[in-house]
Amino acid sequence: MSHMKRTFALLSILILSCGLFTALPVHAASAQRVPLQPIDKDRIDAYIQARMQTASIPGLALGVVYDDQVVYLKGYGFAGPDGRAVTAPFILGSTSKSFTALAIMQLVEAGQIDLDAPVTKYLSWFRTGDATASGQITVRNLLNQNSGLPTYEGRQGIADNDQSSMALENGVRALSNVQLSQPAGQGYEYANENYDILGLIVQTVSGKSYEEYVRSAIFAPLQMNHSAAALSDPAAVDLATGYRNWLFWPVAFAAPYPRRTTPSGFLISSAEDMAHYLSAQLNGGVYGNHQLLSPQGIATLHT
Repeated sequence: MSHMKRTFALLSILILSCGLFTALPVHAASAQRVPLQPIDKDRIDAYIQARMQTASIPGLALGVVYDDQVVYLKGYGFAGPDGRAVTAPFILGSTSKSFTALAIMQLVEAGQIDLDAPVTKYLSWFRTGDATASGQITVRNLLNQNSGLPTYEGRQGIADNDQSSMALENGVRALSNVQLSQPAGQGYEYANENYDILGLIVQTVSGKSYEEYVRSAIFAPLQMNHSAAALSDPAAVDLATGYRNWLFWPVAFAAPYPRRTTPSGFLISSAEDMAHYLSAQLNGGVYGNHQLLSPQGIATLHT
């Protein structure tokens, strides 16, 4: 791992534009103990600005990590139609799935989850249209996106406006009539619902809401102080505006925030905070004095 980190000395952790779903924040960078040379910064800026122009990206946040150091942090463009600078947090989209996977692995190491146990061990009522086939889906199948749940069904939750505390469970229960596209473990098929089910397992096993688990077990030890797991979190107050393309031009829109799909696509964070997250991922689960996961757990997570 250290060889790889040195080979790729400049690792950009996130380039989240306002153009995908919603946005990512940049706050004042911490002291750069391994500073980039001015020529490196100029080259990074020139590249980012050129790509933003080509792709019509309104706003973007960039963090660069070397070993366990945040060596560059900058916002480009604007975070909304009012022209405000990119200092606000963004919705992470599917990067949220990696947090859910980390939460699962933490509970595996705590002896509370078995990766090869069926989902029904933790959600006894779980089923799809075929109860027998549903019973064959394991936690590992969900993580590997080979549960048999179809891609189309995984998109349905994005339009759901249930903001109740039962939203996540309601969404998983809504799968009871869904037909699997293939038996569990047979083949890869990306479906958001795999990670929403994982989020509900985290919630059920930990005894905390998914949002609270992520805040306390991941955001807090990583000092991700500008990150949120719900729109009601204070850190989400200045959320960047969502944009989508209309005739090849980005247009602001009121992006949805479906609570039932938070584990698969709707956590909120900043470039600075995500640099902390990346540092832990690259350094055997360690950030500062906190060990979020063992090196072996990180290796399994990445596999």
